[in-house]
Amino acid sequence: MLKVVHRTSKLFIVFCLAFFATAGVRNIAHADTTTYQVNLYKTLKITIPTDLLEIAVNPSTKPFDSKSVGISVSTNNNTGYYMTMSSDTTNLYKTDDGSKTLETLSEKTGGYTESNFETNKWGYKIGSANYTSFTSGTQIAESDTMVDNDVTTLTFAAKVDFLQASGTYKTKLEFLAVANPTSMLIQDLDSVYCTETPTWVLDARDGEEYMIKRTADGNCWMMDNLRLDPAQVPLVVLKGNTNASDGTLTYLKNGGGTGRYTSDAVIDEQAGAFGGAIYDKPYVYAAKKDEVADTVYGVGSGKVGAYYNFCAASAGSYCYKGGEGVGNATEDVCPSGWRLPAPTYNYDTDEDWLNTYRNVYSNDFDNFANDYNLVFVGHIAFYNSEISEWDREGSWWGGTIAHDSAMEQLKASRWGTSGSINNGGSTRYNGFPIRCIMKKDITTVTYLQDVTKQMVADTAVGTVVTLKDKRDNEEYRVAKLADGNIWMLENLRLELTEVSLETLQGNTNAADETLTYLKNGGGTEDDDYPITGVTTDNDNSYGTPIIINEFKDTIAESKLDTSSSKVGVFYNACATSAGSSCHRFGNTNDLTQDICPSSWRLPTGNDTGEYRALYNALNAVTASDYVTTQGSLVFMKALNMGIQGYNGYDPDSSWSSYWTSTHSGTSDFHTAEANTLSPWSYFWEDKMRGNRLYVRCIAKPQ
Repeated sequence: MLKVVHRTSKLFIVFCLAFFATAGVRNIAHADTTTYQVNLYKTLKITIPTDLLEIAVNPSTKPFDSKSVGISVSTNNNTGYYMTMSSDTTNLYKTDDGSKTLETLSEKTGGYTESNFETNKWGYKIGSANYTSFTSGTQIAESDTMVDNDVTTLTFAAKVDFLQASGTYKTKLEFLAVANPTSMLIQDLDSVYCTETPTWVLDARDGEEYMIKRTADGNCWMMDNLRLDPAQVPLVVLKGNTNASDGTLTYLKNGGGTGRYTSDAVIDEQAGAFGGAIYDKPYVYAAKKDEVADTVYGVGSGKVGAYYNFCAASAGSYCYKGGEGVGNATEDVCPSGWRLPAPTYNYDTDEDWLNTYRNVYSNDFDNFANDYNLVFVGHIAFYNSEISEWDREGSWWGGTIAHDSAMEQLKASRWGTSGSINNGGSTRYNGFPIRCIMKKDITTVTYLQDVTKQMVADTAVGTVVTLKDKRDNEEYRVAKLADGNIWMLENLRLELTEVSLETLQGNTNAADETLTYLKNGGGTEDDDYPITGVTTDNDNSYGTPIIINEFKDTIAESKLDTSSSKVGVFYNACATSAGSSCHRFGNTNDLTQDICPSSWRLPTGNDTGEYRALYNALNAVTASDYVTTQGSLVFMKALNMGIQGYNGYDPDSSWSSYWTSTHSGTSDFHTAEANTLSPWSYFWEDKMRGNRLYVRCIAKPQ
């Protein structure tokens, strides 16, 4: 699905169209034109002309007359605008006698001219077209590009005979100008809207438009070479819109220096780059960025794009001479939320070009080249002014170090009918084009509630970040684990008694009415349970949402790793379900609502559930491997702090119990168990809903 921004600003032009049908009126100028100027921007201004458009008709001497109006629209919207004309009636009404009307023309193929205009009727035409009947809501103008003073000329006319009463006739017309949908900014694009269908997006830094799509490898790629010229974009615009820190971008704009290197501006003149191998200053050659390449595959723009040495490609973060650079580039000139791809010699990542070419595209060069919309533009060796193999090959920077002074590149070439795709290392002074890959994983958001399914899919296994809960700003470590899901690595610490209903709504995996039920203590006046509010008491174990928060910030003494971990809050099933399952017996439904953040939920239990799938994915490791080998990715860094049961806290530090969403009987839910000596010694166990257990939440890719 293509996500576009529909500008909600609209422009209304309202004026009265008045016709005079009187005797003895002579020598009225024919087809007079008045122009109204309208400016259409992101914020639209309303212009309402006060002039009356008057048409004078005389049944005996001038039964037909017309007058024109020119409406001019200007817009800086890159996809243009459209304009409609509307009215609440299709008639003209006599001002002193509303029962007397002029109806609009009858519908007629080809329209009307002055010679065959129907009597006692009115109509309009656009430009030099024939007159036609008036229909409310008709589109009268459009543009698919930016326009300056785009004039639409409308001519209104009426014809009368002696059967029509003399007098003044008028109606009110409304003109509506609306900006067309505009491509979304590439920096704002959620990866869920990147599909196999190509989508055009804009770069917020310079307004350049790029095609993007999801390729057969499952990743979202730019289908056009980057055309950003950092020398032409202010530093303040680069900041926040580029995959680089403010300090790095300052270094880029200073020509690769302040300190170690001479402080020069970014060099975008090809001549300035020659005369030696250039590692330590950012060079960009943009003279041919809008030129269409000689050899183009696929349906992208085919533009050459800019050439960057690696100092420029890395946004000034990797400006080292040979032998000085270490590691991969983590910053670059790609838009924020995007980055340089990582082609590696190991062939072990989803975005490894050569691995994709071999395994996804089965070494089919044409299929690969067409799907990625490759253009053959060679590369520039900045040290000797050479442009190599302009129409027979293409090379693109990757962000992975190869060796010494070289960074990885993708190289596509075709000689005759034979094509090939290769990875390789290239010296960092060469000038290559850039293609960016979307990086919209969990490292790009701040809050748990902002994690999307597509972000989960785009996040690499092993990624660990800290995110906030919008409801109380508590921070949690979360990780993409081996089962492909993202798990909370800490127990939930949401204190339901401290958070307002308004804050819970919209930020919790529960409906508004369910949350109201929760905040009312599991009941309303008509329910079987008293309205007491969420409680920390141990009474009424089933029908009242109970939380035990006295251990919330206590650091667990026993856990399956060496990190510091808070115990969190204990919840009974009524509280865990956000008030949706506050029953002692008789309800055997699995939970679909809970107190997890919105876009997260409780994991499922039993032998086919998500806890079991995670356990299987970790290959049922032994206790020693569980701690030392799996490290931070073991069973969500399980704490062993026992259980808060009916009779109080059981401080058994060798195990813990976690709620699932899976019902196991009239009064029980499956729970997941963890044990320091034998992790998940009881993978799942039935627990009655009156128990108070931990909560961990899961986010899934689908």
